Amino acid sequence: MNKKFDHTIIGLLLGIAVPFLVLAVFFFFKYSHMTVDRFFYMIRLEDTLSPRISLCVIANLFVFYSFIWTHRYKSARGVILATFIYAAFIVYLKFFA
Repeated sequence: MNKKFDHTIIGLLLGIAVPFLVLAVFFFFKYSHMTVDRFFYMIRLEDTLSPRISLCVIANLFVFYSFIWTHRYKSARGVILATFIYAAFIVYLKFFA
């Protein structure tokens, strides 16, 4: 088996980057008529940052399962770690911010 990309750091970086990319795609398709500053102001005003991040983190499932299906278990572990980091951030946003 080729274990070329089987590193925890690769999974961690992808697990952190994919939700940002999903949020960017969501912005460009739904809110491209406004600026990025206005978009984040609207999210902060509506208090919907944590639900939107939670929905974007669902995309980590696809990354996780692609690593599992290709037997890259250390990279899958990195995606799980990134998901836990996002979970801690969401708990912080919901209860302490």
